[in-house]
Amino acid sequence: MIKLEQIKEAFSHAFKITDGQEDMTQEDFALLEKLSSFVVKRKLSVPAVMFLETLRPLNVVGSSMMSFFKPMLGHFFNSAEYGRLERILERRCSVGCLIDAIETQERQIFDDKLKPNSDSK
Repeated sequence: MIKLEQIKEAFSHAFKITDGQEDMTQEDFALLEKLSSFVVKRKLSVPAVMFLETLRPLNVVGSSMMSFFKPMLGHFFNSAEYGRLERILERRCSVGCLIDAIETQERQIFDDKLKPNSDSK
């Protein structure tokens, strides 16, 4: 019976899939914030979120496609940031983190517009 318990213990983590968020650094989150602010400033939040949600299961393929789009997207990020962004987007959690960052910034802009203006009195 001890052998069976040892086998169960050995295989308990064999096929475990993590989201990879614990591996992300503050610099990774800052880069996702930079990308989300780029999207929100251009008022592309809704199409970007729809695109990201649609392609969420294929995020590894999408990060590989970034190599193809590097000549076009390279103007917005330096080479080191672009390479780090490729590596970030290979993780499962990255798309969700990017969507959360976009929605948070969009919500903040919306809340700022709803605040009464103190200068109008």
